[in-house]
Amino acid sequence: MSVIEKIKQTLAGQPLEGTLKIIIDGGDTLSFDENGQCLDNCCGDADCTLSLSNDTLNAISTGDTDPMTAYFAGDLTITGDMGVAMSLASILKK
Repeated sequence: MSVIEKIKQTLAGQPLEGTLKIIIDGGDTLSFDENGQCLDNCCGDADCTLSLSNDTLNAISTGDTDPMTAYFAGDLTITGDMGVAMSLASILKK
């Protein structure tokens, strides 16, 4: 299973603090509503936007890298509502 499919499956039905957009280097963009459902329209604004490489996303999703470590290392950029990013981090740690 690809990391993108894993993220979609992990977030499905998990409440977030707002809408989320994940921009992955290389062109993939994922958008999620407050209920963790992946949206087909990935071009709209979101409450929180994460920008990172596929390698960093994979490392975070497998637990090899802590999201805060990636953020402070400059491997993860967060714009918008930090509460949404924190709710995502808690879901991924489950």
